[in-house]
Amino acid sequence: MQAVIDFLTSLSLEYIIGAAAILAIIIATIIILIVRRRGFIRRATEFLAIPGSPDPNDYFDDAELLRRSRLIEKMATKGDGAIVPRLGLDRLWTDRLHESLRPADFRRVLAYGTRRGLFACFLTAMGNRRLAESLKSYLEEHSDFLVLRRLALS
Repeated sequence: MQAVIDFLTSLSLEYIIGAAAILAIIIATIIILIVRRRGFIRRATEFLAIPGSPDPNDYFDDAELLRRSRLIEKMATKGDGAIVPRLGLDRLWTDRLHESLRPADFRRVLAYGTRRGLFACFLTAMGNRRLAESLKSYLEEHSDFLVLRRLALS
């Protein structure tokens, strides 16, 4: 303990102030991230409580929804999965899957957006062997005729 005290007293005041400023910036950043996350969760819950079919673009930006995809996915698994189509995330994930090969979006579309994006998953899987295996296992799990019909309709 004495060695720590001796070390701290040997440091100049500028180093201590600099370290404290860096620590304060890190703590402030963490607090801001937590507050924004909770604010988004609150806004999403309020949006879901609105009766009818409000337009999600009036409440959320597409970039914000895509940025918060992991959080919305957690909310969908904890609550009911209707949050994904109500926010239009299945459309956003499918569009982003068309533009760039993202395995996370592929998995999300298979889990939540098969009605709209199953064909996009099929096209993406044609170029990637690992994703093709994932799609094959999905089709084997859902081996009914309706999955093939959804694939053709999407």
